[in-house]
Amino acid sequence: MEASSFVLIEPPHLVQDQIFLLSTPRSGTNLTISSLQIIAKIPCLFVYQEGMEKSSRDENLLLIDLDFSKKPLLRIHHYSALKGISSAKNRLIFLTRNPKEIFLRNFGRRGHGKKEKIRDFAFQYLNYYLKMFRFFDDWDPSRRLLVYYEDILLFPKKTLKGILKFLGEEERGLSDYMNHMDAYRMRILESYHQQHESKSKGKDILYYSKQSPQRILLELDAMVKEMDMDLWNKYLYRFET
Repeated sequence: MEASSFVLIEPPHLVQDQIFLLSTPRSGTNLTISSLQIIAKIPCLFVYQEGMEKSSRDENLLLIDLDFSKKPLLRIHHYSALKGISSAKNRLIFLTRNPKEIFLRNFGRRGHGKKEKIRDFAFQYLNYYLKMFRFFDDWDPSRRLLVYYEDILLFPKKTLKGILKFLGEEERGLSDYMNHMDAYRMRILESYHQQHESKSKGKDILYYSKQSPQRILLELDAMVKEMDMDLWNKYLYRFET
């Protein structure tokens, strides 16, 4: 079927019955979206902001024959784009990963110098990372789903099954995906390399942490705890060094 255009309704409080996928950078967004498209033919739109206006583009890296009669996932990278949207009338999937892996991937090469410089870069990043978690934590609990990139890699069937259930989708295509997962993931990785570069290729969830001094990992843990111990205890303690 042909894709239908989507315009984010203004003002925000009028937006309803939408499904948003909010993700931190480098957290397996392409892997998650492409996997769901293979399994359930779900369309996805990347909603982004140009100035104060919101617009969107289609996301279909594998050129899959999608079912555009289904409600699309609306992919968002910045939680600020969702401010004012009712959590009681819309659903939210928050996709994230170990904050140390994201930070070290983006800033690690600069972060092996002076301790003060590491803290400066880390504080800026972690502050925004935790703001995204607070935004998720404030969303209606019955209409939100937290997904860790690590779980998609380590427990793909269970994790994808949970996402499909949240979306109200059947599991019919999940068995085929699992039977051919390596081949599908290779296609997804190849499509990802057209935009970015993956060092770990999804095979090591601690790729960057293993290359970093333990003092830096411990310092990052301490910073998160200092900045928001409640969020650490709720969602992030699993990543403690």
